[in-house]
Amino acid sequence: MIDSGMFYASEGSIDIGVAMQQHLSATLVGGESFFQTRLSGTGWCVLCSPVPSNEIIRYQLQNEKLCVDGNFALLRKGNIAFRVERSRRSFRGSLTSGEGLMQTFTGTGEVWIAPTQSVYEYLKQTGIDQGHDHENRSPEPE
Repeated sequence: MIDSGMFYASEGSIDIGVAMQQHLSATLVGGESFFQTRLSGTGWCVLCSPVPSNEIIRYQLQNEKLCVDGNFALLRKGNIAFRVERSRRSFRGSLTSGEGLMQTFTGTGEVWIAPTQSVYEYLKQTGIDQGHDHENRSPEPE
């Protein structure tokens, strides 16, 4: 399962599909859409990452649980279940404080996390990343 907008291309042996979120909490409070792209098979595919590849953290889970505070997950593979859970005792407390909702991944497989993703989203929204290479540009003709 991969985040929206990450898939670019694949060879013919890769099956491309759509999977609906199994838990309503993932869409309502987890920042995820109702559907995600599902890739299966053996072969290669091209994905677009919102962060440089050296900033992606790959967690290997062996029948374990990974809790992430924030919408940092890019993809999951293997037998990984996803849901949003509260970290506080009361759901009302989690909603009113804006804190306490965790993306939770359980099972065996791999989860890719991009903790710096919000920095790049901010730069893109503010336009700071546009034209960042001023020193190497040719001078404007007069």
